[in-house]
Amino acid sequence: MTTTEVPVLTKKEKASDDLEGAVQTIAFNWPHVVGDPNVQDVLYLAYSLQGALGIRELPHRLASKKSGVSWVESVDRHLIQGNILRFLSPEEVGARVSALSHALRGQTRLLQALCTWFGTIGMAKCTRTHYNSHAPTGKTPYTQEERWIGFYIVQLAWKQALVAGNPWVKFGVSIANALSRSRGDEIVDRWVPKSSPYWGLRGR
Repeated sequence: MTTTEVPVLTKKEKASDDLEGAVQTIAFNWPHVVGDPNVQDVLYLAYSLQGALGIRELPHRLASKKSGVSWVESVDRHLIQGNILRFLSPEEVGARVSALSHALRGQTRLLQALCTWFGTIGMAKCTRTHYNSHAPTGKTPYTQEERWIGFYIVQLAWKQALVAGNPWVKFGVSIANALSRSRGDEIVDRWVPKSSPYWGLRGR
């Protein structure tokens, strides 16, 4: 009679398996969205993962702008990779999130980075001159109405997050300009309300 040895996972390996499994469950049934799916799906992923992983609250002490921008770039590099997340297999999304968590050194930092990415990218898109489209040039200029719609979506998200004790969406908005400048983007932001965290967080 032979027996099959069951591999003993380290605590770190078990956490990685739990994370990938949770992500796969979430990515198997993305909710219906209108507009940019990645922007909305990343925040949905963050909130769903926080519940699945049992992380009750995220840290309130904010990172530096430099660290925040680095997080956003890490999410783009390890998770987004120029793809629409909901078009990938749940297994692929799970593997990418696991790699991102490893790069950021932990699941709490992962959730902070995902929320920050939403605020930063959502706001930065509102201040760009154009967006990629099926137009002959491949680009379509943003209308002012589109900018305001995008802004109000992000504004609602950061206010709802603050009520839940999560400051990271609002933090993301506050570093959108820094990200755009680091990427050399042309910026249209005179219309942004001066009271917006886009212009900086008070009390920091």
